[in-house]
Amino acid sequence: MTSDVRRVFPSRGSIAAGKLTVFGLETIRERMGTRWDILSAQVDTLFEAAIRRFLQAGDVFFKTGELTFVLLFRDLSLQDAQLTCTAIAKDVCNRLYGEQTLAMAVRNLVGPVDREYLPAYKNIEFGIDEALERGGTETLICADNAPAPVMPPPPTARGRELSFTQLPRTRVPWSEDSLTFGYRPIWDCTLKAVLTYLCQPIPKSHLGVTATPGFCTASEDEERACLDRAVLAHAVKRISQMRVEGARVLLAVPLHFTTLARQRIWADFNKLYATISHDILRDVIFVILDLEGVPNIRLIQELPKLAAARHILCALDHNDRIGERFANTNVHAFGLEFPETGLNDAELNGCIKSLALDAEERGFQSFVLGIQSTSRALNAMAAGVRYLEGPAIHAPVADPRFAFVHGIEDLYAPRAAQG
Repeated sequence: MTSDVRRVFPSRGSIAAGKLTVFGLETIRERMGTRWDILSAQVDTLFEAAIRRFLQAGDVFFKTGELTFVLLFRDLSLQDAQLTCTAIAKDVCNRLYGEQTLAMAVRNLVGPVDREYLPAYKNIEFGIDEALERGGTETLICADNAPAPVMPPPPTARGRELSFTQLPRTRVPWSEDSLTFGYRPIWDCTLKAVLTYLCQPIPKSHLGVTATPGFCTASEDEERACLDRAVLAHAVKRISQMRVEGARVLLAVPLHFTTLARQRIWADFNKLYATISHDILRDVIFVILDLEGVPNIRLIQELPKLAAARHILCALDHNDRIGERFANTNVHAFGLEFPETGLNDAELNGCIKSLALDAEERGFQSFVLGIQSTSRALNAMAAGVRYLEGPAIHAPVADPRFAFVHGIEDLYAPRAAQG
């Protein structure tokens, strides 16, 4: 199967793909009991037959789970792939419509898959599936005249957990009203000033996570979106308060790419985003996370949703390269977090130099977060990195009201003396 999949990719290396999953099985399983195995086999056969009727020569499909199929279209545009997947889903739903299958629908996820990023995965089929889940456009198809299926609700506070990119073993339960915030000063080496603070959400029950925890994140897309909404809402409220007090700084707000890219999730997030005035958004800088494997076409499609904000910064993995992947995206800067483990100083310096050079050659700025030592800060500056953050630059603060001058000499000031 892997060889068949590889043959689908044309010389340009990017194809349209779709993922179709029968949705709403839980109640049917419970109702049918031991007869479920018979029905699921029938549905599987029906699904596969429908796919074969619609695929063209050179197209390929494979299964990734129970009643879940991924389709690769060698010659179709994204729009035509969407039409084909919708037709297949409609065909299956209409054939299944009846007393036993009323609750069934088909989740339809269509997006581009770029061959360039698949070698990062040991299993190419898994890489394709991940690319679709990360960057695909989602719709839900049901039978003609059937009631629209109920989508699962967003996760509740119970069972929700946060993690931190620099503390991979830490898991913290949370809810929107349990968050508090610290602010991590970001130093602009060119202007020799701190004008921006990165919002760091921390659950009140775990305030010990303060030093260099990295970005705060969650495992599920819906939960990440809940976190993104909570952080943006807090930042907007804080900016508004500072305006009243006569103070003004920029607040950097982390945002997962999946919140932008998943249609249903973005629609919910946009209910908040659309209410924010342009005047307030001028003081917001979005830091986009979770970009592994996202191709250029998806970035061009999704990042303009944030055009009203001041800047967009993209946080990369230390192995990532900008290349042509971020061309025509209007991104201001690219950067990374210093990984806590796994790389020695020579390897880290090599990553930073490559990042700064890659960014400069393509007209972008660069940043590095989580810098622990003065020597690493100086090395990053020497490489041409413009924005630096971490304990070696300035400790996190509880009140981000003030912009202030910050020079190289301040790197040698005792950390305790820096308020």
